Amino acid sequence: MQDKLEILKEVGSIAACHGSVALSDFLGSKIVLTPPTTAVISLKEIPSTIDIDKIGITIFSRLNVGLKGEVTFILDEDNAYRLIDLSYHIGEEVKKKLGILTEMGVSIMKEVGNMVIGSYLTALSLTLNRMIVPPLPTLISGSLQYVFDFIFSPYTKEDHRYLIQTTFSVPEENINGYLCLILPTESVQDIQETCQKILDDMTK
Repeated sequence: MQDKLEILKEVGSIAACHGSVALSDFLGSKIVLTPPTTAVISLKEIPSTIDIDKIGITIFSRLNVGLKGEVTFILDEDNAYRLIDLSYHIGEEVKKKLGILTEMGVSIMKEVGNMVIGSYLTALSLTLNRMIVPPLPTLISGSLQYVFDFIFSPYTKEDHRYLIQTTFSVPEENINGYLCLILPTESVQDIQETCQKILDDMTK
């Protein structure tokens, strides 16, 4: 079990670094990553590291081609608005026009989320030497409890998943969020076997 988690941590770290570089280039600000955490979670319980009572905005893709699982880009409401402000330098006058902010904010979050998830999965594809094709990301807003309930809705509550979670921050702007890769057991086994084959080929 521990070997699987360590492999997932390494793979998640490589992918998250690429995702954070894309976000840094887009924002023109330094991004700080914490080392990924890995855990086996029950779908009955949301990870304790995420405050499920907060209202959040999540961009996620459900993976079916090249790898099974989900990848998510999560911000609570306050952090999402700060990210929107930083992206387009929205002034106070625009902030007061809630209709404009809502329309613009959704567009910005989709653009940022699509870019970060795309870079994350590109790195994952290169690491595993395979094509991973995501569908267009979906935007979900609501409590983070609702968000995770939506993501896990196709599965039974008795299922378990492997969670690779990276926390990122933009220190200058006090923005914090999460990048999460959620995998079923068969995908974890697939990654472990692929990484072992790559290592074996390198030693030949």
